[in-house]
Amino acid sequence: MAIGIAIDKKMLTLDTKVYSILKKLVDIKNEKIKGGDRSSAKESEDSTKEEAHTAEIELLGLFAHSYQGDSRGAEVFTRLGVHTEYTDRGVKLIRKGTPATRLDEDMVDIPDLAQTFVVTCCLMDIPFRFTGLQSLKIKETDRITALITELRKLGYVVRSEQDSILLWDGERCPADADPVIATYEDHRMAMAFAPACLVLPQIQIDEPQVVTKSYPAYWEDLQKAGFKVCQNAMQS
Repeated sequence: MAIGIAIDKKMLTLDTKVYSILKKLVDIKNEKIKGGDRSSAKESEDSTKEEAHTAEIELLGLFAHSYQGDSRGAEVFTRLGVHTEYTDRGVKLIRKGTPATRLDEDMVDIPDLAQTFVVTCCLMDIPFRFTGLQSLKIKETDRITALITELRKLGYVVRSEQDSILLWDGERCPADADPVIATYEDHRMAMAFAPACLVLPQIQIDEPQVVTKSYPAYWEDLQKAGFKVCQNAMQS
C-alpha cells in the first residue's frame, strides 16, 4: 500500500478565522510559517503565487544575507508577482505587481528550484525556458523526466532539450481526472506539486513522507496556511 495526500483547498477554520478559497481566489493574511531553510521557503512562495488573489505570508528565520543559493529564488519570484519583504524576524511574501508573460532563466546556480518554478509557471499559464539544468538528471531522481511525466497528468506538455533545458510554450493535453503525483523518493517533487491543489483540488501526492529529508513539518505548515491535508490509502 502507498500513502497519498489529498489537499482540499475549500475551507479551513484557523485561529477563529475562516479561510475560504472560492473561484481560485485566496486570501491568506499574516500567517506565520516557521522555518529557516530557503528551499522550504520557495515551496511556500510557490503556494503564495499559484492562483492567489491577495496573499501575505510571514516566514520566520529567513534573512536577506544567506549563504544558500536558493535565496536567489526571491528575485526570480518577483517577476511572477511575489515580493519578498525582509523584517527583523524573517520575511513576508506579498503579492505585488504584474507577473511576467514569459519567464526565461539560466538556473545553473539554482537547479534545485527548477521544480518549483516549472510547476508554478505551468499553473499560472506562463510559458518558460529554463537552462542550466544538466545536474537535474543526477539528483534524487531524473528530475527532468519526472517533471515532464507528472505535469502531463495535469494537462501540461513540457519538453526538454539537450538534457539541460526545460521549456513550455503553452501546449496542453487531456489531464487525468484524479491525478496522483509520483514523488520518485524526491522531497522536492512532493513540495513543488502540492500547491497545485489551488488549481486542481483533486490532486494527490504519493509517498508524502519524502518531505522529511528537508522539511519534516511541510504538511503541518500547509495546514497552518489554510489547507486541509487528508491521508488516503492507495493501491501501489
